[in-house]
Formats: sequence, structure tokens, C-alpha cells
Amino acid sequence: MKSNKISYSTRFLLIPLILSLILTGILSLFTIRNLQGNARVINYTGIVRGATQRLVKQELNHQADDAMIEKIDVLLTELETGHGPDSLIRLNDEPFQNQILRMQDAWKQVKAAIYDFRAGASSDQLYALSETYFDLANDAVSFAEAYTEASVHRAQISLLLVNVFFLLITLALLYFSHIQHKRQKRLEQEEMETRRRQEELDQLNRELQAPMNEISELIYISDPETYDLLFINESGRKAFGCDSIEGKKCYKVLQGLDHPCPFCTNSRLKDNETYSWEINNALTHRHYLLKDRIVTWNGRRARLEIAFDTTKSEEEKQRLKTMLDNEKLIVNCVRELYEDEMLESAIPEMLRRLGEFMEAERITLFSLSPVRLTITSRWSGEKAADIEMLSDLKVRPFYARWMKRLLEDESYVVENVELLKTSFPDEYTLLRAYNIQQLIILSLEVRGEVIDCICIDNPASGKLQNSIIVLQTLRYFLLLARHRAMDKAKLAQLSYTDSLTGLFNRNRYIQDLDKKIADPQPVGVLFVDLNGLKEINDQFGHDRGDEALRTCSDHLRACFAPDSCYRIGGDEFVVLTHDITEEEFFGQVHHLRLRLQSNAKLHLAIGTHWATGGSQLPSAIKAADEKMYKDKKAYYYHASQSGRYRHHADEVLPLANLNVLRQKLNESRFLVYFQPKIAIDTGLLVGAEALVRYQLDENLILAPNAFIPLLEETQTISQIDFFVFEFVCLRLQKWIREGRPISPVSVNFSRYTVLEETFCQRLADLSDHYQISRDLLEIEITENALDVREEDLRKTIDAVRRSGFSVSIDDFGVEFSNLSLFSGADFDILKLDRSLIQDIAVNEKARALIQAMSDVCLKMKIKLVAEGVETEEQLGILNQCHVGIAQGFLFSKPIPVADYETKYLPFPRS
Repeated sequence: MKSNKISYSTRFLLIPLILSLILTGILSLFTIRNLQGNARVINYTGIVRGATQRLVKQELNHQADDAMIEKIDVLLTELETGHGPDSLIRLNDEPFQNQILRMQDAWKQVKAAIYDFRAGASSDQLYALSETYFDLANDAVSFAEAYTEASVHRAQISLLLVNVFFLLITLALLYFSHIQHKRQKRLEQEEMETRRRQEELDQLNRELQAPMNEISELIYISDPETYDLLFINESGRKAFGCDSIEGKKCYKVLQGLDHPCPFCTNSRLKDNETYSWEINNALTHRHYLLKDRIVTWNGRRARLEIAFDTTKSEEEKQRLKTMLDNEKLIVNCVRELYEDEMLESAIPEMLRRLGEFMEAERITLFSLSPVRLTITSRWSGEKAADIEMLSDLKVRPFYARWMKRLLEDESYVVENVELLKTSFPDEYTLLRAYNIQQLIILSLEVRGEVIDCICIDNPASGKLQNSIIVLQTLRYFLLLARHRAMDKAKLAQLSYTDSLTGLFNRNRYIQDLDKKIADPQPVGVLFVDLNGLKEINDQFGHDRGDEALRTCSDHLRACFAPDSCYRIGGDEFVVLTHDITEEEFFGQVHHLRLRLQSNAKLHLAIGTHWATGGSQLPSAIKAADEKMYKDKKAYYYHASQSGRYRHHADEVLPLANLNVLRQKLNESRFLVYFQPKIAIDTGLLVGAEALVRYQLDENLILAPNAFIPLLEETQTISQIDFFVFEFVCLRLQKWIREGRPISPVSVNFSRYTVLEETFCQRLADLSDHYQISRDLLEIEITENALDVREEDLRKTIDAVRRSGFSVSIDDFGVEFSNLSLFSGADFDILKLDRSLIQDIAVNEKARALIQAMSDVCLKMKIKLVAEGVETEEQLGILNQCHVGIAQGFLFSKPIPVADYETKYLPFPRS
């Protein structure tokens, strides 16, 4: 009976125990499943961050990866909803879900920045947005971990409550079932129950350790008081080579130290908070992102740490930072080289920036030859010694070896001076004497037997690997800057010096004239013109003409200070004296005349005037110019067969008389021809140029070069210029009335006409009189008009353009083309002279020049017209150079106005 009673009691007690085990197991399995799901969410959140970091790196390296972008979109959506291909659960944690939504918003901005960067935008926006995105991802991981920790805590409490509940039931049953049993039996039963509960807790710990061992991140648990290592997962055991943790300290296993880590975070840890930090581990040589938290382990307070290996991302971040630093250095150095007008002052600043970036002791620019080393520039750091190794004569024996290495490899690098101790003991001894541990010598430019080099002493070891690439890039820009400075100096010389005679040219004349006008000192003015230069060129060739010009310049140099003599035109010279008296000036003029008397083949027209101060200089120049032209006019009246008018001298010379000229105009002896201008891309008429002819008799019509020079020298050319202009206005009025298609017509004006005080007013009066819109009239000024003072010409051009007329610069490319006109005066049209066009098919330099002029005009919104186009090949090349308008015999020679009307201006259809 007793046995049955005990058996019945035992069976009765098994029921709550079995229920307890079942519920505990179910809760354990549910808890483990949740922990696994939470761990996958944490892991995939980290994967999203890593994938995005990798994507940004690829995009910055111009490696597009749209598949990665799509994958990240899918992962973020699955983290939010719990539905997707990776079977992730939805973490029912409001902070985590809000953080995922913020990540999705940040991800949209990062994607937009990626597409902008692909389109050519700056990488700064992408880099900044990605950093913000990574911070959001880190916070999301933290929220997930916090939620997981809370879930673990809730599971522990639930299990504890279940066990307590069933324990109370069991005790109650035992009390009511076995109240008759002795106290000893009750104590034995309680002891057995305690052992069973301990086994269950041990089982729970083992079940919790299983998913932690499966995670690839390093996880360990230690006692924050004793530093005893309580648990380390399989990834941690493999990483640190730890088979057993019994009796071992965390600082010994994880850091290889014999004492607690000086950077231990135990003091910073707080309950229910996660502490994040980063470290480079000395044992694994890896970089980790660490997450620390206080947990309860086997009923005791413990420290849980999860380590995420971020070595690759950290290396990429450092590599990206190095690249950005290198690019910043190069940009700053290039800016210094190109913004500073003086290369001599820009180079030291560039060396300073380079030296501070390389953390070097000294940087030297020098030229090396087999027998000599010449230092051209040097920078020294604050800690550098005062002695310069390269200036030591003991370096000379190494010249030949250095030059050989520089010619073969373009660089000579000593990464560690100790490596030279055996192979090159002499060089090792010298470098050690100057405390040089590392040395870089890079070849900049080879000039025959001379090599221009840059030498860097003792750069920081971390900078040595990337230094060659940086230096090679800087070398390219330094050479460009040096060549640019040389070209600039050469251009400056060419800009102010006449290459034929060696005298100053018209640019220098205009510059010096402005200075002398502002100077109260007296000035002697001498104008000289070489008579018969065209005759010499035509009869004996241009070499003889050049010889005559050089002879003229020699006479001027022999009588006047060379720095006071100028060649301002093809056959015109000017002398502006300084620091001499009036008596000395006219004495020098007399000496010049005596020298000319001994040279019967050289005929010079001379005009002089003395200005008592700079303010009188403009009137003195005008007086000297008038005297010279009077002298020149006398020469052409008395000299037989004058060179300029060798074929028609007798016939055109009467035109020098103003009354005769007006008579010929009244007799309609001057004719106006039209030559069309054609748009190259469409072949349509876009305008015309009005050109004057002189009808000598019924059978002979003279071109402008037969009479225009004479009219310019006698300064009566304005009669012809305004005759042509009025004719064009009258013709345009007729075409408008007839309803013909109208396009602009250009009219040439001499420099003398342009500088007349009433020039602009006369243009306006004539156009208004004939009621012609001013946008139909183009005012062409030949480039030699730039012989006059730039300020006067600019004022005139500005006045013409303000009046509504277009201004065209004609004959660009003849003799002394001056690029300064682009900055000195505003104009609308530039016409390239036929001399630039005629050999464009075979002359690459002419083609390059036209291409450059086209680019400049396009940027300055100036129309470019090519004159003298005669072949389809020329037209095709001009089209390739983006020249818009062409004019020449390929389309039509200058034709009478009636023929022009018939061919290009048909009557409108009725």
C-alpha cells in the first residue's frame, strides 16, 4: 500500500514536471529561434553597410555596379518588412524600424549622389553622404543588438517564472501529498530538484552558445572584476589560437599582455547600454569595430564584446584619404605654379608644400651634368641641418652613377641607406655623414648632357611609397609651367621687339608713348618712312627690301639711343628721345641726314618736332607725322617710276590733289564692287563686302592697292571711304524698296578716316538719311589701324558699336598680327587674311593657328570670316576648324553691283 502510494505520488509529481520541461523547452526553442533571426538581422545590417562602402569605393574609382545597388535596395526592404529572398525576420523594434527608414532615405540620397558623380559631379557630396549613411547603419546595428539583448533578458525572466511557477505547484503538491513524510524526505526532494534545475540552466547556456559559435564575428565574455575569460566563440578561438579558456585572462588571450589593457573600457560600461569603439589588434594585425555591453552570464555580472573585422574598409578609407591628400597637394602646387606670374617665386612655395606633405627635411631643385651640379632652388624644414649635402664636393664622384640611373629609370630612390653599406660604401659614408636615411632623386627634364632634378632628403617612411607617383605628376606640371614661363618671356620679347630690325615694335611704342605723355621731361620726335620699299621688293625681292629696312634701322641706331627707336609699320620708323637737349636732338637729326646723303639707294622721308613736355607730345607727334608725309609727297611727285606705283604712277599721282580727287568722284570714275560672304555650313549668302575700284579709262580698272596707299599718305582717303559708305546706304535703300532679300554689307575704312573726330557722327548721319538699319552696316577696320594709340582706337570702336554698327577687324594675319587686340578693343567680326588661308592644306601651323583663333572667337562670341578661299579643300579644312563664314574666288570674285543683284538678290516672286 505504501509502495503504491509512493508510486501514485511520484506519478502525480511527474505531471507538473513534464509540463514544466515541455514549456521550458518550447520557450527555449522560441528564444533560440528569435536570437538566430535577430543575429541574422544584425549580420545583414552590417552586410548592407559593408556593401555600400564597397560600392562607394568602386564608384569613386569609376567602376559602376548597378547590381550592387539593386541588392542593397532589396536588403533594406527586407530588413523593413521581413519578406525577401534571404528569409530575414522583421525585428519588431520601433527604434530599429525607424532607423531602417532613415537608412532608406539616406540610401536614396547616396544613390542620387552616385548618379550625379557618374554624370561628372564632384566626389565630395558622395563621400559626405556615404559617411552619414555609415553612421546610420552603425546605429541600426546598435538598435538591433539592444533589442536582442532585451529579448534574451525577457527569455531568462520567462524561464525563471515558469520554473518558479511549477516549483510552487510541486512544493504545494508535496506539502499536501507528503505532509506525513519526515522533514528529511522533504529536504532530499528539494536537493534533487535543485540539481535538476542546475542541469537545465547548463543546458540553456549550451543552447545559447551554439548560435554564438556559428557567428563569424568574434565574441567573448569576461568577468569585469577579475578579467577571467568566461567564454569565447569558435571564430575567436581560431583567431587567437585559444583551445582552452580555463583560468585564462582576457588581456592575455586577446592582446598578449601580462596586465590589464591600458585601453580597457570596463570603467565606461553601463547597464543596458552598448559602448562602441575601434582598435588595431597587435596579435591578429586586424582592425576591429567593437561593441561592449554588460550582461548576466551563469548568474554573474559579465562583459560581452562583439568584434567586427573592418580591416578592409579601414584600409580602403586610408587609401582613399591618401589619394585625396595627394590630389589636394597636386592641385595646390599646380595652382601655385599657374596663379603666380613669377615662376621664381612660385617654385619655392611649391617646394614648401611638397616638403611639408612629405614631412621631409629638405627638397632641392638642381641641374646635374657629368662634371657639375648646380642648385636652382631649395627648401629646408625647421629641423633640417644648415649644411646642404649636394653642395659638398664629395658628391661629385657619384654624378655619373646618378645620371645613369636617372636616364634609365627617371628616378634614384634610397629606401634605406643601410642597403648601400656593402655595395656602395663611399656613398653610404657620405649619406650617413649628413644623417640621410632615405633619399629620392627624380629626373625632371633631360637637356643634352644636363638633367634637371628634384631631390628629397629623409621623407616620412609612410610617404615614400606614394611619393614617386606624386612627384611624377608634379614634374609634368612643373615642366609645363617652366615651358610656359619660357614661352611667355619669348612672347614678351617678340611682342615688344621687331624680329627683322631688332628695334622696338609698335606695341612697345604705344606703351612707351603713354609713359612719356605722363612724364614732364622734353622729348624729341622723329618720324621716318622708307620711300620706294615696294619697288625694291618687286624688282629685287623681299630679301633686298628687308636689307633696306635693316640699313635704315642701322642708321637710326647710329644716330640715336637704340632704346628710343621703333619700327611701327612696314616702312615706318619713329624715334622718341629722352635725356637730351633740343640742340642735341636736332644735331642727331642733322647727323642722320648726312649719313643718308652718302647712301644714294636709301631714300627716307623725315619729319621732326620738339616737345617741351609730355603733355605736348601728342601734338608734336602729329606735327612730325605731317612733316614726314609732306616730305614723302614731295618724293613721289619728283621721283620717276616710284616703287609703290610702278605701273600707274603718272596716272594716279594727280589723285594726291584733293580737288582732282573730288573731280574724279563727280565723274563716277570710282566704282563699287561687291563680293559675297557665304556661310560654310549651309552655303547660303550671309553678307557682302563693298570694294572700291578706279576706272583709269574705258579699258583699264585699277585695284585698290594701286591708289589707296597714295591717298592714305596724302590723308585724303576719307573722301573714298565715305563715298563707298554712302553708295552702300543708297543701294541698300533701293533693295529694301524693291523687296529683295537683304543681308549686311561691310565697308572698309582707313585708319586715318577712323580717327577723324566726326567719324561716328558722319556714319550715323548717312545711315539715318537713307533710313538704313545700322545692323545692316559693318564697319571694317584694317589691322594696321592698330598702329595708332590703342586708347584712341578703343574709344573710336566703342563709339561706333554704341551707335549700333558692327565692327570688323580686316586683314588679320598680315605682317604684324597682334593678339593684344582681343583684350584691347571690343569688336564683332574678325577677318582672316588670305595669306593664312592659301597654304592651309599643307601648312599644319597655319591650320593650328586658325583652329586656335576659331576657339578664341567662339568663346568671345566674335564671328570669324576667312578671306581668299579658292578651293574646296580649303573650305573643308575651314569647316573642320569651325570657321563660320568664307569669302573668296571659290564663290565669286568682286563683281559689279548689277551682277551682284542678278546673281544673289533676286526679286521676290509675285
